[in-house]
Amino acid sequence: MDRQVISRIFTIALLICIALGGFLFALNEAQRALVLTTDSIMYADTARHIAAGQGVTTGILELDSTVSPRPQTQWPPFYAMLMAPLIKAGVSPVDAGRYVSAGAFGVLILLVGLWLMRLHPTAGIAAASALLVAPGITKISAAVWADSTYAVIVLVFCWLGSELVRRPTRLRSFMLGCLIGIGILTKYLGIILIGVGVVIQLITWLRHRRLNELLKHLGFTLLGIALFVVPLLSFNLTAGQPIGGADRVLSSQPFGQILVDTWGTLSHDMTANWILWSLLALAAISMAFMTTQASRRNTLAGPWRRRLIVPVTVFVVYALGLIAARALIDTDRIHTRFLAPVFPLAIIAFVTLIDAATRYINLRARTIVLSLIAMVSIAWTIKAYDFHAGPYVMPGSPAARWAVTTTTSRDLVIGNNAAEFAFRYGYTVIRLGREAHDPKLTPELLATVTERWRGSFDRIFIALTPNLDARRYGDYTATISDKNPPNNLTFVDERPGQVVYLVDTTTPP
Repeated sequence: MDRQVISRIFTIALLICIALGGFLFALNEAQRALVLTTDSIMYADTARHIAAGQGVTTGILELDSTVSPRPQTQWPPFYAMLMAPLIKAGVSPVDAGRYVSAGAFGVLILLVGLWLMRLHPTAGIAAASALLVAPGITKISAAVWADSTYAVIVLVFCWLGSELVRRPTRLRSFMLGCLIGIGILTKYLGIILIGVGVVIQLITWLRHRRLNELLKHLGFTLLGIALFVVPLLSFNLTAGQPIGGADRVLSSQPFGQILVDTWGTLSHDMTANWILWSLLALAAISMAFMTTQASRRNTLAGPWRRRLIVPVTVFVVYALGLIAARALIDTDRIHTRFLAPVFPLAIIAFVTLIDAATRYINLRARTIVLSLIAMVSIAWTIKAYDFHAGPYVMPGSPAARWAVTTTTSRDLVIGNNAAEFAFRYGYTVIRLGREAHDPKLTPELLATVTERWRGSFDRIFIALTPNLDARRYGDYTATISDKNPPNNLTFVDERPGQVVYLVDTTTPP
């Protein structure tokens, strides 16, 4: 067998081992990383309903909901769709989300390695290994979040964009649009990829100077986007529910302050991420080495044009898109979780520059530098792995323990902690989030909601927390007492002075 073929087979096998190690490492990181948030709860509940054949719906209702389960449009469905087959096979929703996220991380490592392997086998191994300790990637891959799945889509999008710039075809333009559509189905933030796709098409036009072809390729890209986005929009508009961050108000923060906040947040998050700073320093040294020697300048120009133009463009345009989105919508500050999907592109760029410099010193220097990157990254990952960690345990709150001992799946629970009951036990709930602080949330409104659902459930439980002070809702207590015998009204004091549950135990006729 040819030595080159043997080397390729060995490299791919090693990359698969590194990817499997990344998968296990992400699962292990769940012991110390933030795994569950509001997003996680909605993904898990939506996946549970998809697995049950109820479509993209959720049992976590809003105050104005009239059907149960209701259509779920606040979070895009692709990640939940990936979780659903595992749930149907008997895996818990939390573990299903963790397996999908960690599995996507493993795929991401493998793809980065395969991409850089075209330069040199050692370059692929170095880039894949460096991704194990990349900023934020492992933590989001340990959580029940869509971000690592979205990162895979962004990477494939970038790879395809590089091939499109090199040799444009209509099929590649169409596939580029399909990836944008799938990205939007995974995270609504994927709408930024539309702008990135337009920039890639413009770069392609600048290289080939064919205006008619540019318009045709843009048309095929739009067709690919529409194939996935039109059904999503139709579902969301028909459902009549809030979509993504569409219910958020325009940002009132000055643009300059947004830039300051973004830099402050990212610099704080990035301080401890030594691998990225090390790669950046090596890349800078590589560039300085080649630019200071006339015989090496063409060496720098070649890889930059051929290998780096699309990854660097995607990284920069995507970051600018995040800032623009933050300037338009009053949402969270930009932190490493939002940029994590494009961090693999930075690693690709840095390793490409390091490879370009070291291979023109001599082959031994190239192999030594890239191997050191791989060995240090893998050694750090092994050191960080907790071999004594037991199975992942999801601690339950007192409210959750109360719910499982007091209520059943035939009951309705209303409260600002109620989403946890849906998440853990599959109950139908009415979630009070920001509404719990809203002065419009009155006892009269809760009475109306209670009456709406009274005939649909065995019992209705209303959880009164510090945001829903029992004293403020004394009138509502009286309202229920007037309609039902006093012995049907029960107070459960789970934590004195903190959580009081007002329970309507009326069984409908």
